[in-house]
Amino acid sequence: MRRAPAIGIVAPLTECEAVARHARDLATSGWAVHLLVPDWETPRSGFTELRASGVEIVHLSQWRFPTSLILDGPNIFPLLTWSDQIRYALTGLHRSHGLGSHGLTRIEFTDGIGLGFRTVQARRMGLDFAGVPVAVWLREPSQLVRKKQQQWPTQPEDLAADFCERFTVEHADIQIVEDATFLDEIHQMWPGLSLNGVAGAESSKPRMASGEASGPGLRKASAPATPKALVTVCVPFYNLAPFLEEALASLAAQTYPALEVLVIDDGSTDADAIRVFDDMRLRFPRFQFLRQANAGIGATRNRALELARGEYFLPMDADNVATPEMIERFVVGLERNRDVAALTSYFLAFTDTADLAAERYLYAYKPTAGPHVLGALRNVYGDGNALFRTRILRGISGFTTDRDASFEDWEVFVKLVNAGHKVEVLPDFLFYYRHREAGFSRVTSDYRNHQRILRQYCECDRIPQAEREALWRFLFGQHQRVTQLEDDKRHLEAQLHSLRHRLTERVHTALTHIPGVKPTAKWLKRLYSRGSMTRSAEAGHEA
Repeated sequence: MRRAPAIGIVAPLTECEAVARHARDLATSGWAVHLLVPDWETPRSGFTELRASGVEIVHLSQWRFPTSLILDGPNIFPLLTWSDQIRYALTGLHRSHGLGSHGLTRIEFTDGIGLGFRTVQARRMGLDFAGVPVAVWLREPSQLVRKKQQQWPTQPEDLAADFCERFTVEHADIQIVEDATFLDEIHQMWPGLSLNGVAGAESSKPRMASGEASGPGLRKASAPATPKALVTVCVPFYNLAPFLEEALASLAAQTYPALEVLVIDDGSTDADAIRVFDDMRLRFPRFQFLRQANAGIGATRNRALELARGEYFLPMDADNVATPEMIERFVVGLERNRDVAALTSYFLAFTDTADLAAERYLYAYKPTAGPHVLGALRNVYGDGNALFRTRILRGISGFTTDRDASFEDWEVFVKLVNAGHKVEVLPDFLFYYRHREAGFSRVTSDYRNHQRILRQYCECDRIPQAEREALWRFLFGQHQRVTQLEDDKRHLEAQLHSLRHRLTERVHTALTHIPGVKPTAKWLKRLYSRGSMTRSAEAGHEA
């Protein structure tokens, strides 16, 4: 018996009549409709009618998410968490219908464009939903809402959310537009936006035919190259004796066979480190072990880049641990996306090896890879444990070689984007990052580290128009926010001064009614008056 085609619809605003009507129509036409509803302040009044028409209502609260998806970390804001959880739930629905031709036939995001960010990323990188078209309903993005409300972006998360929404729209297979004139507003808001599958609300309704997977705008996935492309892995090593064996063992266990591993001792001075390095030559005879005078991590990676024979290049720190599928998934992602120069990924931070078996993690790191202008303030791109196209990395002269500053990973991604190349994220945990308080990025000057990043922006003259506009809007929004905070501070100080004055008057009045304490009350009042005059004088001096 043939199974009914299934569709997953993500709809935060379930009382929107257009969405409810769309879901009911599909259900009465024979579709298995799963309406995935995030649980923040969701109205429930329309659920009964939808269920009666055969629509299954699925709440995110019904899913038990792995620890990695609910773990907090740097620069993770609610939209990113919801987007990850929605992707996880959609994957579960897809598998519940059976993979391949019996999984979900289509996925739609009807509201909250950014909620589709990680789903689109995962599909683009070959992780999930192969052959399943993703449709996005073009309802007002956050940036357009702020414009109509005459509000400026005031937080870095505003810029990040705008980037997530644009990425989702641009890389979805179908963009559904209820009003054609709305497209003009979208293009004015996002100059240079490329849309590949625009359709009207009626004409975009999914068909029952099995050919749905080749609908408008669907990008055909290309299989990884055969024979498999060679990947050169560089492991710089300096006085990390306790960790090297575990890092190399994780590389030896990779499911991707075409590897060239270069382990370079950057002039270790510790006797144990020298001994362990020599021991690893015997333990891993397929790897190449080289020694050099101490030159720093940037120079060490560049030496490996010069020697690399691989089409792809991957730098991995000697204290990290790779998952078995790390390189294979990276290669699939780059093979599917020939226009991408480098791929980063999620990682989980840990302290001791025992933490991995117990799944005890300090934090999760889940970059977005944009927007580029926000990369001047925070690392939006990810860790240097990433896969690069060797030719392109050589074309930008690899890594810079500063010895007194860290952030060389962050800087190389900025260099790539400044040179007109794409850096993207594969949204999966591909390695474990050993968090050490003695790590180079934590013992170097934060000022010098960030100066290293800012110099790349100062030299850049290729920032796209949309990014430039976002930067200036954000700067003005920050100015307004600081001004408002200063006004609020002055108002609170005035209120506090008034409160002190009233309290002193009441204490003085109360004390004067007690026999024998009237002189004390006068002294207390004079003391407060002198304090007020002193504070006013100090404030005038500071001004």
